[in-house]
Amino acid sequence: MRKGFNLVELSLALVIMGIVTIGILYALKASKANYDRAKEIAFSKKFEYGLKNSFEQILNNLEPLCGLIENDSDTDWGWKKDYCSDTTPFPELLGKNKIVYYINFAVLPAGVGSKIKNAVSESFSPYCQEDTVNSNDTQLVLICSHLKNLEYEVAAGTVNNPKDKTDDYLDPSDAPVVKFTYERVYIGGNKEDIDYSFNMSDVYAKRQEYSLDKFFDIKGALKDYYEKRLTLELLNTPPKGLHSTDDEYVPWFWLVFGDKSDPYTYPVCDRGGGDTCANLNTDDYWRSGNNISEGLIMRRLITHVLNGENRYAVDGFLNEVNLYPLLAQCNNTDIASCSINAPALPQKNYYNLADIPHTSVLFSENCSDISVAKPAYCRINIIY
Repeated sequence: MRKGFNLVELSLALVIMGIVTIGILYALKASKANYDRAKEIAFSKKFEYGLKNSFEQILNNLEPLCGLIENDSDTDWGWKKDYCSDTTPFPELLGKNKIVYYINFAVLPAGVGSKIKNAVSESFSPYCQEDTVNSNDTQLVLICSHLKNLEYEVAAGTVNNPKDKTDDYLDPSDAPVVKFTYERVYIGGNKEDIDYSFNMSDVYAKRQEYSLDKFFDIKGALKDYYEKRLTLELLNTPPKGLHSTDDEYVPWFWLVFGDKSDPYTYPVCDRGGGDTCANLNTDDYWRSGNNISEGLIMRRLITHVLNGENRYAVDGFLNEVNLYPLLAQCNNTDIASCSINAPALPQKNYYNLADIPHTSVLFSENCSDISVAKPAYCRINIIY
């Protein structure tokens, strides 16, 4: 019976043990590399989720504030509103490993500001954490380890932000491609830049649909009101009311813009033996004069037929929404530049005064040029 190894056998055993040891080390290194790669993929997915979810959270929380029209002469809402100015729903690169959201926390109600900050921070966690030193009343800064670059590809080219904080609107038809660089760190300290990208088309499509829903709600409310008012007037026969032909030519939806709080209680026409519905000749009912602003039109519209919901004053991207009541009054291609004038008071022979069918134009901030075709989530006509 052998009792030990000879020198050749011992040497061979040592070589085999060395090969096995090296194999184990390579396996451990490969395992570590795989873990880092998994972390990298997890970061890229969470960064995409964080940016998209934060975009929607910021828009949703700012919506009722951006849509607040405080007086009849107001011309600034949407991104121009104090609550929403100097704000952007996209982050910018602040430096290596840092991104910044410009949000005007200083003017936001405390509850809204904290809700936005928590929503954004949670969206990127745990791969990005708030930088409490550099965050302040106008910006939220996040530290994102391994992030080196962030930029956006839009129709005009590569930009640092699709919506600069001083811009008055966000283009709803230009979904950006987000590009960022992840700094991969290998065992031993070697580094490599890895580029990632994703697009915002899915989120933009959802917001476009939301804008369209709002526009259809407004259109439906106005047409419903017009039809109910017309029905009441058709039943209101002479000598108190107008002839049915005149009734059909009157833009009865104009009563929505009066000062009374409940348009469905407005009285029907009372000619009082004359040719004109004299009882409607007041700003309570038939708003008149030369000081009819877009702020007044939208305030009355929201108050009287849209249940007082401020969200209808902005589209799905928080751009200001306006209604131009009578397109026939505007001779310019840019309806935002046209003044708003009251139509003639309901009266006999109205068909000699009217240009029917009456058409209103509902449009977002950047869609007022009617010489250029725009999608329905940006501009629609309402025909009565």
